[in-house]
Amino acid sequence: MPGATMTTAVTAPVFNTTIPLPSCTAPAFAVRLATDRADYSSDESVLISMTVTNVGPRCSGIEAPFANACGVATVTASDAAGTTIWQAGASPSTVFPSCPAIAQQPIPTGWTGSLQVTWSKDICPESGSQCSQQSAPNGTYTILGSYNLTEGGATPKSQPVIVTLSD
Repeated sequence: MPGATMTTAVTAPVFNTTIPLPSCTAPAFAVRLATDRADYSSDESVLISMTVTNVGPRCSGIEAPFANACGVATVTASDAAGTTIWQAGASPSTVFPSCPAIAQQPIPTGWTGSLQVTWSKDICPESGSQCSQQSAPNGTYTILGSYNLTEGGATPKSQPVIVTLSD
């Protein structure tokens, strides 16, 4: 038709630019544990260092400073029978930094967090338990560390570190 115009409505596509990150998985994180030495006399405390590194892709997890009271990092000592006799955070002698709010957030590739705790060789196996006034007896102990990456509980663990207590 002469003089007639045709109008076509075009709707621009809408793109979702927010791509959710995958949840962090335990194999993507390396947990390393070390003590300042292997043998300790009865009057020496055990200095334990733990480092966690994201060796995998960027993911969504918990990136809080290490604070056992926050439920993020755990360091334990077990006797030769495999019984946990001490847990960092359960012992009143263990001091952790303050706990910020814990929330899932992006953890970039290469992120590293670290923690140092001292085991004064007290016997204190779990949070809420009565801690013994006794020191751990002489013997061989296994120190382990773990890190709770997600609210779902992806928990990479360290290789064990063996220490000997003697007089």
